Amino acid sequence: MDLVEEGFDLAVRIGELRDSVSLAARRLGTQYSSIGAAPAYVARHGLPASLEEMDGHAGIAYSRAGALSPWQVRDVDGQVRQARIQPQVSLVMCRQ
Repeated sequence: MDLVEEGFDLAVRIGELRDSVSLAARRLGTQYSSIGAAPAYVARHGLPASLEEMDGHAGIAYSRAGALSPWQVRDVDGQVRQARIQPQVSLVMCRQ
């Protein structure tokens, strides 16, 4: 989407922004996420004790431009790693 070409005055975006010579950007805040599960799910499938144990667990995924975005998880050493879940629901970014 080209915000300038389509005549937008303001856009609120989440995530990293590509470099742009035609847009001005200002950080408004930081988005924090958490991972949770229903007690019934944990009773049936167990509670993962590590990122590796999350592999194959069900989850909700976000997709953009037809590609699923992996979960980005910070491990105990502060390194960002990807969790390989099995999406049961995918939230798709739609344009109106």
